[in-house]
Amino acid sequence: MKIWMSPQTEKHNPSLWRLGAQVIAIVVLAFFLIIAGMKLVYRWNLPQPTSLLVLCLFITALVIFLAYRLGRHNARNLAAFFLDEENRLFAMDFRWVLSCNHRITYHDWKRLQQWTERIRIQKIVPDGAAEILRVENIRENPSDYAVVCQVRRYGRIGRLTLMLMKGYEDEDWLLRELERRRNWDSRLAEDDDRRPLGLAVGALVLGIGALGALFSHPALGYLPQIIYFPALAVVLVGIVMLVSFIVKRHRGE
Repeated sequence: MKIWMSPQTEKHNPSLWRLGAQVIAIVVLAFFLIIAGMKLVYRWNLPQPTSLLVLCLFITALVIFLAYRLGRHNARNLAAFFLDEENRLFAMDFRWVLSCNHRITYHDWKRLQQWTERIRIQKIVPDGAAEILRVENIRENPSDYAVVCQVRRYGRIGRLTLMLMKGYEDEDWLLRELERRRNWDSRLAEDDDRRPLGLAVGALVLGIGALGALFSHPALGYLPQIIYFPALAVVLVGIVMLVSFIVKRHRGE
């Protein structure tokens, strides 16, 4: 039995307190930036509507980025791969244990810690692990691999995207096992020449909304002010489209 876990998970159990402290740190940072930014706006006598809007967008983008990085870091620590004696490859996301509950309590997290500890000691494939039957695509990113594959879980066969974060011990061995399960007629994602239609549409929607909000802002007034908030809604739709497309491309889908 060969088990691949992140170095942190091999040494320490998943910590709810560490995750909570990281989330609180992001919130405190955002609050500090809001206070500091507002003081600078008033001290330098900057145009308040425009300056506060830019400050809000900047802090929102920063919080989303930090939350994304935190989620990716914890995703690496909560994922594991197993190669059993019959040369079957399994994947497990420890968060699947908690997905049955809408509200995760401290006792649920302690149960997860005990569960990961038992896996490390007994060297077993846990119930609920997904057996990787066939790998359709492997896309290498700067800090991870996006693996699109067909899996069997609880007797059902489906399609799943697994994020293999870089840094595992014997990572080359795991990649070789994944490559062995690839389709012979599939291509690497970096050779994929699909037209980024979704990216273009999202950028177009975002651009139209941004121009509408800019020219209808009271500071300019080139367009009726009544379309300002609808234009902001269009900006939000464009951002969601862009983020969705980028995430799917990153995941190799």
